[in-house]
Amino acid sequence: MSRCMRKEGIQLMTRLRVIDNSVPARTVARCTFVFRKQRIATVGQCIKVACQGKMQNALITGTRGKRWPSCTTAPSFGENTCVLLDNKFEPVGTRIRGPLPTVLRGLGPRVAKVCAMGTRFV
Repeated sequence: MSRCMRKEGIQLMTRLRVIDNSVPARTVARCTFVFRKQRIATVGQCIKVACQGKMQNALITGTRGKRWPSCTTAPSFGENTCVLLDNKFEPVGTRIRGPLPTVLRGLGPRVAKVCAMGTRFV
């Protein structure tokens, strides 16, 4: 049995809740590809998901799980959440239903449109 904390992140076949208004509420997507060599994605990174029978890009906006002691500023979410993106990595929806972590604001112009759609920041 390991005593170290589990690192938060999204890996293959992880279920995520879509929090924008491009799909009906409480829609679940599954992670099918991570654009990183380590194959674990964290908040603010892009992944490919299968949502309603289609492959789409998504931006991770929240992960559940324990946090490392050095990551005390990152909020803990109750579930894994994402925002759907098109092929140009632009948001598909026009509104975001859930809260966004303030960590996204510091990621620069790559996620500026997603931050502009959000109304609540944690």
